[in-house]
Amino acid sequence: MSVDRGIIVAPVTIDDVKQVLGESTNDLAALCRSSNINMMSKYKPVPLNKTFVGDSLNADKRTWTAKSGAGWWIGNPNIGDGVFGMRIVSDVQQAKELGRWTYNKPTGTPEAPYRLSDFIGYNSNENENNFPLRAVVYGYSENNVVYDDNVVCILFQGGDDPVYPNNTFSLGDLLNMLRKGLGDNIYPAICIYNETKGWKTFVSSDVPMKPGVMNDEITIFRVDFKHKGKIYEGEILDGNYCGYLTGYEVGDRLTFIPLLCSTTGHDSTTFPQCIVCPAVKNTVEFCDAYVTLPLADSGNKPVTTKTIVVNISNLKLRQEVGQMLYYDNGDNSAGVIKSEKLLKVSFTLSTDYLTNLRIRLVGESDDGEGTYLKTDDVSIGINNVINFAINEKSFKMKSYGSISDAQKGVNADYSFGIPTQIAYAEHENTKCPDWTVRIELEADKATGADSNTRYEFKFDGEGISADGVILNEKY
Repeated sequence: MSVDRGIIVAPVTIDDVKQVLGESTNDLAALCRSSNINMMSKYKPVPLNKTFVGDSLNADKRTWTAKSGAGWWIGNPNIGDGVFGMRIVSDVQQAKELGRWTYNKPTGTPEAPYRLSDFIGYNSNENENNFPLRAVVYGYSENNVVYDDNVVCILFQGGDDPVYPNNTFSLGDLLNMLRKGLGDNIYPAICIYNETKGWKTFVSSDVPMKPGVMNDEITIFRVDFKHKGKIYEGEILDGNYCGYLTGYEVGDRLTFIPLLCSTTGHDSTTFPQCIVCPAVKNTVEFCDAYVTLPLADSGNKPVTTKTIVVNISNLKLRQEVGQMLYYDNGDNSAGVIKSEKLLKVSFTLSTDYLTNLRIRLVGESDDGEGTYLKTDDVSIGINNVINFAINEKSFKMKSYGSISDAQKGVNADYSFGIPTQIAYAEHENTKCPDWTVRIELEADKATGADSNTRYEFKFDGEGISADGVILNEKY
């Protein structure tokens, strides 16, 4: 009949097939074995020991209904001999050597004859993201290293929503195939193998896979190296604890293998009969799903520096009449000072989200003649900064009710502000200080799989320098 939006509609002709595959040959055998066949299509050439299929072509002339059980598009019933070839494996070496899936095409033999009708409903539109099941290992460095503070994740996920779901191989189709080798219940599982020491850990989900889960997470396993190799299933660490990795150390090589099996539970010593979960790198080819990585010391992780721009607005500095007795416990040469005017500061801070951002406000003065004064550091820890207001009580110094208390360093309170007008000083050379007032920021470094990020801050706004000094600081 024709090709409609990349789908072959019955009755199919050689020319239809040539058009969608981009082939020039008229040979049916060559077309059935073309490297351009999109294996994401539900209907395509498969190995099946029938000259004519027994399933029913629907009225739309582009979809089929199976008469019983799985349809012809599954191929021969034996595991490994259907449309997608796979091997049952029972140890790590078999999983690595034999675990990769294949797209099995017909061979022209009586067990797998060529049929032009296999192309009815062929769908050329989908890509590898539409394969109904995929396993992804992530959480390690781009230079293929696992650091000992990483959380390595093994994700089992359905494919993206297909353009034409009725003509795309589904998770239900895939489970029909897998059940021929594994039984009715199929569970996602992982094996982590220490190549250096020869130890393995096997963990299986408690929940079997079900058809119809597309574009969604089926399950995820997390291996938390920061906390002694604990293994969890699910989105949240410390949630569904499954076991732990034992005996590993920096320098070991670890292999992470996503699996499908018929058993549930956690067993660090056995490797039950499984099928390696597939991975696809393009529309016509499978690839290995397992990953082998060395374990490295996180102390050797590269550190990058990121500049964060901090906006300061509504900056206000004002002097207020007040009294304070101050004693510099860190430098006794300052002695006792009585101030009758206090500088107070307020502003609004805006910046990016950072983990545990600490705002430290500092006022200090050194006249070069023995007088050095400094406010107590005020550190305010906040997250998710948008518009964070710093009020006038953010600068503080120790304050005493009497000279005697100040000299003894007892009964201290806090005065909020910076002393800018000295009325009394124990040492006659103490001068009214010229204060430098600045804002300092600090944030926890970001720990990533590839590198750690250290932050430096650049200030922007009226009345403040790029390094955080308030410009009109001298009094």
